[in-house]
Amino acid sequence: MHDSSGIRTFLFSDASGADATIAEYGGRIAKLLPEGFYAVFDDVLDAITASIALQRSRPAVRCGIHAGYCEQRGNSYYGVAVNRAAHILGAAHPGQTLVSQAVAVSAGLRLLENVSLRDVGLIRLRDLCKPERLFQVVAPGTPSDFPPLRSLDDVPNNLPEASLSFVGRTREIGEVRQLLGHHRLVTLLGMGGVGKTRLALHAAAESFEAYRDGVWLVELAAVHEAEAVSHAVAAVLGVKDAGDKPPEAALAAHVRSREMLVVLDNCEHVLEGAAQAACELLAAGAGIRVLATSREPLRISHEAQYLVPGLSIPAAGAAQARDAIARYFGVRLFVDRAHAVTPRFGLTGENAALVGSVCKALDGIPLAIEIAAARLPDVGLAGVAAGVAARVRGLDEEVATPERLLILLEMIDWSHGLLSQGARTLLRRLAVFAGSCSLDAAEAVCVNEGDAELRETLGELTAKALLTSDGQRYRMHESVREYALARLRQAGEVEATVARHLGFFSELAIAARPELAGPRQAQWLERLDDERSNLLTAHARSLATDGLPLAGLRMVNALKLYWMNRGLAQLGLKLTLQSLERSADAATSADQCQALFNAGQIRYFL
Repeated sequence: MHDSSGIRTFLFSDASGADATIAEYGGRIAKLLPEGFYAVFDDVLDAITASIALQRSRPAVRCGIHAGYCEQRGNSYYGVAVNRAAHILGAAHPGQTLVSQAVAVSAGLRLLENVSLRDVGLIRLRDLCKPERLFQVVAPGTPSDFPPLRSLDDVPNNLPEASLSFVGRTREIGEVRQLLGHHRLVTLLGMGGVGKTRLALHAAAESFEAYRDGVWLVELAAVHEAEAVSHAVAAVLGVKDAGDKPPEAALAAHVRSREMLVVLDNCEHVLEGAAQAACELLAAGAGIRVLATSREPLRISHEAQYLVPGLSIPAAGAAQARDAIARYFGVRLFVDRAHAVTPRFGLTGENAALVGSVCKALDGIPLAIEIAAARLPDVGLAGVAAGVAARVRGLDEEVATPERLLILLEMIDWSHGLLSQGARTLLRRLAVFAGSCSLDAAEAVCVNEGDAELRETLGELTAKALLTSDGQRYRMHESVREYALARLRQAGEVEATVARHLGFFSELAIAARPELAGPRQAQWLERLDDERSNLLTAHARSLATDGLPLAGLRMVNALKLYWMNRGLAQLGLKLTLQSLERSADAATSADQCQALFNAGQIRYFL
């Protein structure tokens, strides 16, 4: 079997003993799975015909077919297309063959007589990537009527769409799911950048059928106070304030008879609050499971701890041949991200040892590997290897966690040093945002008149793996944010950037006030939902920074209807009273009167 890269068609099936059928139609079994196999074809039409033959002889067989770019090494295939085909199979019912839009387009008018493809809709698969339009193969002698497809949207959830493919972690996902089956609280532990959040999200997505009331992500990176964790959980679950009772009481009543998985992400800076919220959730409802990610354990009873390892990498003295190196998930991640920025890049006999050395030097830390791979277009593979070696030289081979963190910080610093001046400036200023930011917000807070084109600079940071984007909003990994904040302090720009951040969100709140009582109320509520973390962060900074309390007071005044509409009256009252106290000497009588009126009205409502 030759080694090559290119477009292949993958057929996943839960059938057994299908070798002869696959071979008859020009395919080859690539791998036997615990339940079934997957086969590779050079033509989508052959794969579709083979699936029809399989189902005619085995009516309950499921098949999923997808075509896309992959790397072939011996009889093994690697790439996003392989994983997507597997997830398409997961959406099918017994007796059903599903194909992706890529397969449907390629098959086109070449389908055999009496064979057709029925559009079954846009389906969100468990891989969390963008939804896939799927088609059912309809042919004589095979079942044709099925219930709606199994989709991630079958249960309520707020799991975000992944902007990047997920590489490896099959074993880890299985182990986390097994722990969740036996423990009601599982905490994923590890340093920043090791992939705790992605592992949690994919384990949750793979488990969604077990939770009839949903899988819910609560992002805590932008939560600053331990007592605010319960508010964050309640907001995600849609729990409204219950009169003057504490939010914990309303939350307990909401979850009491439900079956759901709550993912508490980035708990380390609010450990006490996260632990308290987890305890309250688990005590309130027997059907509740909590999956937490943290750099430290929550340290509560019955907590199952799972240390997230780095991706597998070549050991010292390991074989350096291409096929041997390709077995490691750290290498596969590097190749996947390298191919994304340099489409002609592939793992070869000539570069395998160098790629393996890079991944080994980075200790399998996913974020560090992604940052290194993103620099391939700028400095080439030799330059990446030299840069990595120069940065991590001197660290022990068997590194402890603090030293592993140094590896990541060194990689962020190396990539930062290769940025344009405008990108460096933008990166450090973007660190003031909480969670994510829109293009408009980035422009207002981070860009000076005469600065370079913002979209281009954001694109540069995204391409270098220092930001991620879903096309609408931009997000920074917490490890990158910590680095960028340190750079912001070194530049002496903290005060000015924080003031601009508060100014933008204060103006946004004031602009929203009339809209929250008008015909565009729904759109503005959603916009403020997207910016809630930034609004709360801006308010917290207004309390902590001299000269800013008045802007914070005006912002919370303008948000009264938002708190009321979203069932966050207690939070709105708390923030209003805090701003009243902090701005007593700075506020005008009109602002003070408005705040007192709002506080009284909210208190009466409660």
